[in-house]
Amino acid sequence: MKNIDEKLSDYEIEVMDYFGRINDFITQHNMNEPLLELEGTDEDFCISVGKLHIAGFKTGQPDKVIGALTMDAVKSYHHHKDGRDFSLLFLKNLEKNYYSDFKTKNNMTKGTRSAIVFSIVGLILTLLINNGDYDLRDILIPMTPVFLYWGYRFIKRS
Repeated sequence: MKNIDEKLSDYEIEVMDYFGRINDFITQHNMNEPLLELEGTDEDFCISVGKLHIAGFKTGQPDKVIGALTMDAVKSYHHHKDGRDFSLLFLKNLEKNYYSDFKTKNNMTKGTRSAIVFSIVGLILTLLINNGDYDLRDILIPMTPVFLYWGYRFIKRS
């Protein structure tokens, strides 16, 4: 009997590896359990997260960026007044913007800038809504890869 890797195509193995790296990143930041809880109780959220991960893979986004944005959606879901609606809109817009960027093939398009703005807005809203009760390190540490990636993209572009 063939081993499972021999039955899967290279593409399928690549997809599984990408999703595994996202999951590992989320787990390293102790956000796997809250994510699984939301995915298990909110079908729309689960589908939106899956669509974002697929969009990230298909458009070549770094797995850590997609992982950090997923964690932002989980945090917004719990800490924002209209958390569910905000998180679903956040995920939907990210997915849409990644595909839009991929189609235009520009280094820094309006859609990519929107993804950055949504991340920063989510961070600021989380801080404001919690009235300072939230430890800033809990927000900034998972976002570090996102900031580093986009900083690199800005520098590389100039």
